[in-house]
Amino acid sequence: MKKNFLKIGQVIVVILIVIFGVNFVIGSQIKKVVLKNEKFDEKKEIKTISENNRVNGKFFDYYSDSEVRSELQKAGVKNISIEAFIKINNDIKNKTLNFEQAEKKLQEALKLDEKNYLILDAIGQFYSLDNKSSDAVPYYERAVKINPKFRKGYEHMVIALRNFGNEKNAEKMKNEAEQLIKRFPESPVGYYVLFEYYDIYKKNYNEALSVGEKAKELSYKEEPKRYYYETILADEEYEMMLADDESYDDTKEKTEKFGDYFYSNREIGDTLLFSLFDTYLKKDNDKETFDYFFKSYGKMKEYTEFLTKGKFSDERTKKIEDEIKKLNEKYKNTDKKLYEENLKKFKELGL
Repeated sequence: MKKNFLKIGQVIVVILIVIFGVNFVIGSQIKKVVLKNEKFDEKKEIKTISENNRVNGKFFDYYSDSEVRSELQKAGVKNISIEAFIKINNDIKNKTLNFEQAEKKLQEALKLDEKNYLILDAIGQFYSLDNKSSDAVPYYERAVKINPKFRKGYEHMVIALRNFGNEKNAEKMKNEAEQLIKRFPESPVGYYVLFEYYDIYKKNYNEALSVGEKAKELSYKEEPKRYYYETILADEEYEMMLADDESYDDTKEKTEKFGDYFYSNREIGDTLLFSLFDTYLKKDNDKETFDYFFKSYGKMKEYTEFLTKGKFSDERTKKIEDEIKKLNEKYKNTDKKLYEENLKKFKELGL
C-alpha cells in the first residue's frame, strides 16, 4: 500500500508533512504491546536523542518516556493506556512496527482509555499521512477537546484542514488557524496557514504578506519537542521513495542528516523565504519585490547550500535569480537609475 505525503509548502523531491510507509520493517520481530501496568524502570528508558543516529536532535528534540508518562498522568489518563502508548511510541521509533501495524495497535490501545489524547492525535496523524484528512480531523478535534492546551493537536488539525486543498473547506481552515493563533501565538503554523488562505483563496496579498512575515519570524524562534510518532515512520516512506532513483545507502544518509529538518519550524521559515517572493511578484509592486529580494537573498543562498550538502537538489533560488533579473529589465529604458542601482547590487551578490 503506497502512502503519499505533502509537507508544509515544501517543494523538494517528495516533500513531507508526514509520510508513512509501505511495509518496511527493520529490526527485531514485532513484540506484543504491553497492555498491563508494569512498574517503570528508569534504566530501561530508551537512548537519548543525542545517542541515536537516526533522530539525532539536530533540529529539535523528542519527548522522553518519563515526560510522556508525566504529561498523561497529570491529564488523568489511565496507567494501562499510558504504558500501551509509550510502548507503541517506542516501537515506532525503533522501527519494529510498520504503518498498518502501528495504526492497529493504536486503535487497540485507545479502547483502554478514550481520554488518551496522544493516542487520538497519533491516529489522526496516520489518517493524515494516508491522505485521509477528512477521517483525521475528528480525531484531532477529540484530542483538543480533551486537552485544550495540547498545541500539537491544534497544529495537526489545522494542517489536515489545509491539506483538503479546496475553497469549500477554506473558511473552516481559516477559522481554526485563527483559533490556533489565539491559543498559541508563538506557533508559526496558524500564521502559515492564514498566509496560504489569503494568498491562494482571497488574493489579498497585503494580508498574506503580513501573516506570512509573522510566520517566518516565529519559525526561526523556537523548535518545540516532538513525539516519535510524528516523524519516524514518515522517514521510512521518504527513504523508500528516494530509493527509486538512488542507492539505499544514499537515501539513508539523507534522512539521517536531514530527516528532522523536514518537520522543523525552521523548514516553514525557509519555505516562506521563497513563497513570500512569489506573493510580492503577484502583488505587482516592483519596488517592494526588489527590496524583499535583496533583504532575503542571503538566506535563500544559505538554504540552497544547506540542501546541497545533503545531496538534495533545489532550483528555487536559481529560478528567483532569473525572475528578479527579468523584472529589472523592465526598467532599462524607463527608470535608468533604478535599473543601474539594481545591476550594481546584483554584482555585489555575485549575480
